[in-house]
Amino acid sequence: MTQTRRERLRETTFAEIKSVARQQMAEQGTAAISLRAIASQMGMAAPSLYNYYKSRDDLITALLIEAFNSLADTLETASLAIPTKNGGEKLFAAYLAYRDWALRNSTDFSLITGSPIPGYHAPENITTPAAKRIMGLFQLLWREACSQNQFIIPAEYTEIPDGLRQQLEAWKEFEGNYLPPAVLHLLLASWAQAQGMVSLELYGQLRNNLKEPFEFYQFEIRSLLKRVGLSVQNN
Repeated sequence: MTQTRRERLRETTFAEIKSVARQQMAEQGTAAISLRAIASQMGMAAPSLYNYYKSRDDLITALLIEAFNSLADTLETASLAIPTKNGGEKLFAAYLAYRDWALRNSTDFSLITGSPIPGYHAPENITTPAAKRIMGLFQLLWREACSQNQFIIPAEYTEIPDGLRQQLEAWKEFEGNYLPPAVLHLLLASWAQAQGMVSLELYGQLRNNLKEPFEFYQFEIRSLLKRVGLSVQNN
């Protein structure tokens, strides 16, 4: 159905509002979003902005959902682009895509992984489905990988402490997860490692020690996958 001129202008304004909000966050931090400041920069009367977003929190929620879906789409595209059924190659592609997305969308990365915004409480019924797409994709990729003959669970992960095992079992039961506790643990450990390396690079700490952090990131992800028996070709 063809959009009317009014509808096209409204969509354009929504996009501009979010663009200016990201600019604010990039310059002043994620807590700096102000509808009044956005309206001023756009040359709009502040009350007019409320025709698009009823509150600052509504705008933050829209930005969160867009960021979660953008990252999930990127990871999905990267893994599907691998023609082989090799689980290691698909996981490797997804982890590389995660870093690439974060560096290209540093403000969105900070929004979804950084410090909570004071006074903002995400509406879980709206944001959780989008957020779960990311972990859901990694769960699927780890499931595919652990179904392959070469997959191995390192010895130390077969002896998970009882308290941690109970937490993993509870997570598995709550979300209907289909991965064994040891693989869930590996998934979380890999997620923490990848996010930690990306955060250190993005916020400048790694560059105090390494001129090109990508080589470090790539080596560590490849080593992590090799540890569970998954092969990844050297490019």
